[in-house]
Amino acid sequence: MGGKMKRAPQQITICSSAAEYLTFVSAVGGEESAIELRYSDGVEFRALGEVTLWNKNFNGIGKDLQPAVNRNLKKSISAAKLKSIADDNGNVKLLSTGNFEGWTSESAFKCALNDAEVITIPTGGTANLKYYKGKFVDSGNNLAISADVNKYDLKFIYYWMLTNNETIQSYFRGSGVKHPDMPQILALQLPIPPLPIQQEIVRILDQFTELEAELEAELEAELEARKKQYEYYRDLLLTFPQNESNASMREISADEEDITHTHTRRRSIRLKRAA
Repeated sequence: MGGKMKRAPQQITICSSAAEYLTFVSAVGGEESAIELRYSDGVEFRALGEVTLWNKNFNGIGKDLQPAVNRNLKKSISAAKLKSIADDNGNVKLLSTGNFEGWTSESAFKCALNDAEVITIPTGGTANLKYYKGKFVDSGNNLAISADVNKYDLKFIYYWMLTNNETIQSYFRGSGVKHPDMPQILALQLPIPPLPIQQEIVRILDQFTELEAELEAELEAELEARKKQYEYYRDLLLTFPQNESNASMREISADEEDITHTHTRRRSIRLKRAA
């Protein structure tokens, strides 16, 4: 395969992705014509292994897909140890292979402390991909950094991997605990637009991610409020006076106006382009 860059014809995935992106830029405003000119000559495709550096050598991979190994990242610790050092007041992220999310202090496990921008792929289980930038301790992940930060935005690569998560998952093999077939995964071809385009795509997707988290938090708060409201009126409607033979409709009827107008405010959310 060599180190030469390949150009792919604008078809299927990249044409769709570029078109959707430009349509979005046009919708929210901005100099979409200038961006479109950058796409006029096509988009370069590179193998995932060419644009990332991993923390270990993988069997069955040639120098074209793994020209070097990142030896600066420290070794992982066990999942049990990772959970045992959890401290919610800490500032060090605990990166697990599963859904566990936690923090710890810098002094808890210095021999495994890293400070980097990484993408993670579990060494076993499922393709639970993660991205993190900062101080962290890892447990059981393959870790990657950008092969060249002046050419490849690591978070752009991460977002691309997320859109191809099903394909990556299909390369997890084994009869018991499944393990990633890294030669297959690192051979996956991804489009590499110019760095400013990568960064702009990341900026937009970050906004959507932040918005999604905000809406989920608001929804949880709303559901909790509705649950309490339901419990209040349920108790009110099903509690009858013991010393009276009849309870008036006024006493047991729910305040319809209160139900209808509770939490009626609406937020207007606008995506703002960076200055």
